Amino acid sequence: MDDPGLVALPVGFERFHRQDFVNYQLNRARALGSADRPELAAAAARLRSTADGAPVFAALSRRAAAEGRLREAAGCARLAEFFTPPSSALKAERYRRYRELFDAAVPGLARHEVPYAGAALPAYTLPASGPRAGATVLVHGGVRLGDRGVPPDLPADRRRRSFMRVSVRTRARLSPTLRAVVEQVLYMLDSSDPADVPDWFLGMNARHLGSGRVRHDVLLLCGEHDAFQPPVLTRAQARAFTGARSVTTRMFTRPEQADQHCQMANLELACQVLTAWLRSTGAEGPAPQPEPHP
Repeated sequence: MDDPGLVALPVGFERFHRQDFVNYQLNRARALGSADRPELAAAAARLRSTADGAPVFAALSRRAAAEGRLREAAGCARLAEFFTPPSSALKAERYRRYRELFDAAVPGLARHEVPYAGAALPAYTLPASGPRAGATVLVHGGVRLGDRGVPPDLPADRRRRSFMRVSVRTRARLSPTLRAVVEQVLYMLDSSDPADVPDWFLGMNARHLGSGRVRHDVLLLCGEHDAFQPPVLTRAQARAFTGARSVTTRMFTRPEQADQHCQMANLELACQVLTAWLRSTGAEGPAPQPEPHP
C-alpha cells in the first residue's frame, strides 16, 4: 500500500482462548491490525479469567510503546481499558492512555470537541487517502459510551424488580459476556442496581427507537454466527424500517470468514460491501428529509 497509514488487515478468526468472550476481544484486536498474532497467542495463555486482561495488556502496551510500535501499543492499551471494570479507578486513566496512543498511531487524524448539552462530544476527522471523489462519511461509534439511558415505560413492581435483581446477578456470575454487558450498562446508567439493566434494554422498544421515521437508504450488515447481535435481530430491524427509501441486508457467512460480530476476521470484505453500497446510493441524489418528530 502506498499510504503509510494503511495496513493490510488479516483475514481469519482464531481460537486464542477457551472463553468465547475473551477470544472474540483478542480477535477484534487482530482484525483491526492493532495486535500481532504471536503476541496475542502468548497473552491468551496468561489469561485465566477476564480479570487478568487489564494488567497483561497494559504491560504489553508499555512494551510496544517503548519499542516504537504505536499501533500495537494502542491496540493493547485498548484491550487493557476494555478489561478494566467500569467501577475501577483505573478505567478513565487507561482510556486516556489508549486515546493518546491511538491519536499518535494514526497519521492525519484530527481531534475535535463538539459542544453538546453543556459538555462536548469527541470527534475525529480523517481525510481520504486518495483523491476526494465523494461525499463525507459520518461514522458513529455506537452507544458504549453514550447516553445514560432512556427511561423505560415499565411498572416499578417491587417483586418483579427483586426477581430481576437476583436473576441478573446469578446469570452474570455464570457468563463472562453477560457480566461485561451488565457492568457496562450500569456504568452508562450511573447505577448499582442490576434490576435497572433489563429495564434499560426493554426501554429500547420499537416506539422509542422510531425506526419507521427513517427515510434514507439503509444498509444492515450481520454475521450469520454473531453472538452479540444475531441474525434474528437484523431481520426484525429490517422489517421495522417501514419508511426507508430502500433497505439492503447483507449476511456474511463462515466461508467468507466474516460471520462474527462486526465482521471481525474479514473487515476488508465488510468495507468493500459498505463502500460499494455508498457509491450505489450516492449516485441517486440526496435522500428525502425525515419527518419531524411528533
